[in-house]
Amino acid sequence: MYGKIAVVYDGDRDDIVDMADAVAKGAEDAGGKVDMFTAEEFNTNMAVSYSGIALGTPMIKKGEGLNCRFGRLYNALKPKLQGKKVALFTNKDGDDNWIIHLERDIHGAGIILETASVVADGEITDDILAECERLGREIV
Repeated sequence: MYGKIAVVYDGDRDDIVDMADAVAKGAEDAGGKVDMFTAEEFNTNMAVSYSGIALGTPMIKKGEGLNCRFGRLYNALKPKLQGKKVALFTNKDGDDNWIIHLERDIHGAGIILETASVVADGEITDDILAECERLGREIV
């Protein structure tokens, strides 16, 4: 049986939307059923319906921590991510530290990242989109 995947992204920026679309394409190409949501649309109670969840966000600004829209969603989702295939995609825009902290927080909560995070640094290239498709295939 193939998985039902949620691609949940902070949708204010075209780069993250493009990455989310590529993740969804990869998951669909691997036979998964994919639903896409912005961070505002996704209700944490919906997590129970999915075997995998890909989370996408632009860089979290220094000092903002996880108090931003994505961070609030992530914190609410954390208890529901146990046993699910979880993956991250982001555009770090030059700041390496925040994604490292987020991955550590995920591991500290006992959540396993299914695959390496896709981390763009500015421009979204064809290589980055191919990596997003790989991520999508791996969470099915």
